[in-house]
Amino acid sequence: VKLNFFYNQALDNMQSIIKTLYITNMAIALFICTRIIIIVVSITGRTKSRWIVNNLN
Repeated sequence: VKLNFFYNQALDNMQSIIKTLYITNMAIALFICTRIIIIVVSITGRTKSRWIVNNLN
């Protein structure tokens, strides 16, 4: 929804830059979230009660 709003309000020559910034922002957020999960799993994995188990099914 936010991307659509900014995309519609932007000038024609700025629309590709807005898309690029949005996708880059999402990639950085995914990278940070992945690192946080790796850190939490490594800390809690030392005990028997893991925060995230190996088999999610």
